[in-house]
Amino acid sequence: MKISDTIKSMGKQQIYHLVFSTYKRREILLNDDVRRQTGKWIKEICEENKIRYYIFKILADHVHILLKKDKKQNLSQIMQLIKGTSTFNFFIKYPDFAIDLKRKRLWTHGYYYIEIKDKIQYNRTIKYIRNNRDRFKDELEVLKKAPGFTPVGDNQ
Repeated sequence: MKISDTIKSMGKQQIYHLVFSTYKRREILLNDDVRRQTGKWIKEICEENKIRYYIFKILADHVHILLKKDKKQNLSQIMQLIKGTSTFNFFIKYPDFAIDLKRKRLWTHGYYYIEIKDKIQYNRTIKYIRNNRDRFKDELEVLKKAPGFTPVGDNQ
């Protein structure tokens, strides 16, 4: 779908930029496998529930999603589906994280959202999400180049 078509349809459907964080902003999503799997779950949840997303980006401690919801859909229910189902799947696939976190919480209770009102804001939001850098990944890459660095665990 072209951007112009997206903006024309905004009267019937609403576009939102959503951001939600991991519990206590822990860098749980730093590992590439964990990140890919979490992204797969988010895609599946959206597709199964007819939630149209344009772009999303998973960073070490938070997620950005640009999505379109129908006026009949409730934003808080969409977030409950995404966060609840991904948490359930996450701890089935990665049960050791429950030990590290002392409880089975993947996401914080709240989330941030802003409604996209025009083409300029839509374009800026797409650019912002695409260019959002993962500072934890960047710091790890710098560390890997440091003399004497010895990788440990999955983040090699």
